[in-house]
Amino acid sequence: MDTNLKEEITMLKKDDKANYDKFLKDIRMDEPTSDEELREAVKSAIKDRSKFFYCVYKTLTELHPEIDAAEVMREASRRFGASRSENFHGTDDCREVVKNDFPKEAMLVYDVDVEELNEDKAVCNFKKCPHMEAFEELGCTPEEMEHFCLDMLIHGDYAAYAGCKDIELSFPQILARGEAVCGYTLTKKK
Repeated sequence: MDTNLKEEITMLKKDDKANYDKFLKDIRMDEPTSDEELREAVKSAIKDRSKFFYCVYKTLTELHPEIDAAEVMREASRRFGASRSENFHGTDDCREVVKNDFPKEAMLVYDVDVEELNEDKAVCNFKKCPHMEAFEELGCTPEEMEHFCLDMLIHGDYAAYAGCKDIELSFPQILARGEAVCGYTLTKKK
């Protein structure tokens, strides 16, 4: 058992240890996590982030109609992407960028098919998008989903890769436009 977890147990009231032990057993704390459980947990976190994004946007439009809420959310997306950009700096190899951006969890959540993967180009087709699923669950129309993706969220992706030395990100296909996949494409600049 993790040392920090043992410290937490000692901090419990004496009568609560049995409840805590039962809780850990109920959530299967000491059991391995399956790929499906991992996929669902990560997907849920991404969807929650999207729902929060939606709620902030809607709140801004309702409480402050004088503010361009889309511009605020676009800038927030850019800043979020920029905060992730250090993962991709220092390489001009598309394979390395994909490896750094798509751990197992991302591959599972976005149901990614890799069409091309070499030093000069990577094409990863996302067949699923938790952002779009979340917006759909919130009752967004296809037009609103496209607006959230293409006018706001996608700016975070571009900002994340802005620091790449010689690699450019593009999306020739996008789920939010009703296309079959998001065609995440990295190309080495010539």
